[in-house]
Amino acid sequence: MNVINKIERVRRTFAGLKTDRVPVMLYRHFFDQNEDNSVNDYVQWAKETDIDILLVQVDGFDGLPINNVSGSINDFCTYPEITKNHPFIQGQVDRVKRIFSELKDTAIYGLLYTPYNNIKKTAKYSFESKINIDNEFYKENKVIDNTMEFAQKCNDILLEEYYKIGIEGVMISLRNGGNEAIPSDIYRKRLLKWDEHLVSKANSYFKNNIIHYCAWYGKNDLSLWSHLESAGINWDTHVEQDPGTNEIMTITKANDYFDKNITLIAGFNNRANSLIYSNDEETIKATTKKYISEARGRKFIIGADCSIDSSISSETIRWIIEAAKI
Repeated sequence: MNVINKIERVRRTFAGLKTDRVPVMLYRHFFDQNEDNSVNDYVQWAKETDIDILLVQVDGFDGLPINNVSGSINDFCTYPEITKNHPFIQGQVDRVKRIFSELKDTAIYGLLYTPYNNIKKTAKYSFESKINIDNEFYKENKVIDNTMEFAQKCNDILLEEYYKIGIEGVMISLRNGGNEAIPSDIYRKRLLKWDEHLVSKANSYFKNNIIHYCAWYGKNDLSLWSHLESAGINWDTHVEQDPGTNEIMTITKANDYFDKNITLIAGFNNRANSLIYSNDEETIKATTKKYISEARGRKFIIGADCSIDSSISSETIRWIIEAAKI
């Protein structure tokens, strides 16, 4: 098959059509903010790596626009009037819009976190983790529910603005589901509805959204989210488990667990000192082909468990792309 452009390659993969090679989606952070809003950093990295799917992260806009005045949960009682013109929204939209205009041949995705995780991020970054959001949640503090509504509105506005830009879709990060902090029964009763709203809203705008099961804080109970619809799923193949058997959710295992209509996005361990951080071209290429083989011909995109470190060279990613040729 002739070489096709990156957007067409990704769309055809989600549709289950033949492509010239397996697409690659590896993503990273750009923590150092600058006057350019990290736009040039993303564009340069995308061009150097030739990545098919570029995920635009929320660095610099983590959490919610809530000011730390008293250093207490009381600060979560006061929210700004949130519209598309608020700097919190404008900054994220500006980044995505300008990256999109520079990379017309790349599948651009925005990143969204669930309301509860955005509240936890706010406590971590704006309040230096001095507020225990989980404790407030268990107190059934009304402030948390009200802030969830505010966080949901922020996501709703971002979705509409991203749709206007014309990007391919969004990746929704789901985490802290059924872990020690919030057991599955409580999560299902009090938090799941917010996840459902976010996924449903995203699907009303975009056809090819991705759900990311984030295992940064440990494995999740994947059964909580099994009914949520998405075109693709990206998960941690070294931590997440099959809820029925407790076996590690490898690519091979995922073939049987996830619906065949879902595109699997998985592969490399993103943790320090794992293979992807080596300069072993031969093994990296062989491992890429192994992952493709484990997908057994189903819709598949080469990925990693989560964000890769900035120390990984662009050359390493190009090796993976070279090995992904069918």
